[in-house]
Amino acid sequence: MRINTILVFLIMVINSIPAQSEETWHYYNVSNSVLTNNNITVISIDSNNVKWIGTTDGLFRFDGTEWQNFNNLNSAISGNYIRNIAFDKNNNVWIATGFSGLSKYNEGNWETFTQFNSDIPDDQLWDLAIDNDTVWVATMSGLAKLNDSEWEVFNTENSGMPSDFVRVVKIDPNNSIWAATLGLGIGIKEQEMWSLISTDNSKLPSNFVREILFQPSGDIWIATNVGGIINISDDEWSIYNKDNSPLPSNHYTTMISTGNRIWIGTNTKGLALFDGLSWKFINSGNSDLPSDLIRALVRDKMGNIWIGTQDEGIAVYKNDGVFTDIPTKDEKPINQFEIGPNYPNPFNPETRIKYRLEKSANVRIEIFNFLGQKVKFYDKGQLAAGLYEQLWDGTNQSGQTMPSGTYIFRFHIGNKVHSGKMLLIK
Repeated sequence: MRINTILVFLIMVINSIPAQSEETWHYYNVSNSVLTNNNITVISIDSNNVKWIGTTDGLFRFDGTEWQNFNNLNSAISGNYIRNIAFDKNNNVWIATGFSGLSKYNEGNWETFTQFNSDIPDDQLWDLAIDNDTVWVATMSGLAKLNDSEWEVFNTENSGMPSDFVRVVKIDPNNSIWAATLGLGIGIKEQEMWSLISTDNSKLPSNFVREILFQPSGDIWIATNVGGIINISDDEWSIYNKDNSPLPSNHYTTMISTGNRIWIGTNTKGLALFDGLSWKFINSGNSDLPSDLIRALVRDKMGNIWIGTQDEGIAVYKNDGVFTDIPTKDEKPINQFEIGPNYPNPFNPETRIKYRLEKSANVRIEIFNFLGQKVKFYDKGQLAAGLYEQLWDGTNQSGQTMPSGTYIFRFHIGNKVHSGKMLLIK
């Protein structure tokens, strides 16, 4: 009896362990996923370990199994150029766009904030941070605060902000707001008091700040565009640059902290890792990192590092093997549908997509060209459970033959979305 009990316990433990790959790297890009652009601007992870990926071509959601794409053709998102993504305590997803204001998303519902319909001071946004119910937005016309549908703007005329062009906004452990400007240092709002960190009154080597990071230990890290990396520990400043350390560049884009280690993304030289004593470097020359143009870094609940690049999509890294979010036996979801790839692919002049519904659902199928323009749609209505096939003959809604190129098919099944790529070659 004791042996059987131990065996049952071991089986339960094994079933609760996430699946691990022996591979150190995984990749997601336009050739193997529904991503339509390899220029990754931001990756954020919500409380359910779902990845939200910003590109210059829209927003993508990836739960480890299914992808979902949001752009201004298939949703009410305000724009396709995504600058940053954050989450509030009510699981709302907030999206700062580069040129089209702010969007909020939750379970299919969208709300947008632009100069046209709100008091946001500018539609060109650079960053955002959330403190409880308050959303802080970095704009080209000041630091904007949204709370209970009310906007408040802090600029050079009404506050201690050194410039109206805010590039970075972060919230420190004491709930002070750090707003880095383009070329005039960092304005810090502590309750109603303002202070300034710049090259004039501190050891900050450059007023062009790209990122600010607060470690649980209390250390502060500041990455600059041209002056290197700064560490502030117990009011002691340490500056690391390519002249006094092994750092390959003085131009940095993003940072994250994993325990005592800092991961630093560079503009053209890959990744730098620092544990306070020694440096380690990961780049396309000494590893399988696909690009040295690093734009986004985040660590998921499995310990994987998600790396967004400017030109090669996403690389997922873990030194002892990437853990994947494969559900355990007891948590296996019930798939409501299955969609196969189109066949043939590449094709000329027609291709077919088979799909299976496990239960009755409303189905709509759309086809987009590579520019994101909808060229054809099929409103199938409510379909019963069963196996179906959709033929696309390479024409648009008017019956005109489409040119060679990459096309995206998108299935809307109930409240779920699934996309895939097709290549028409003539």
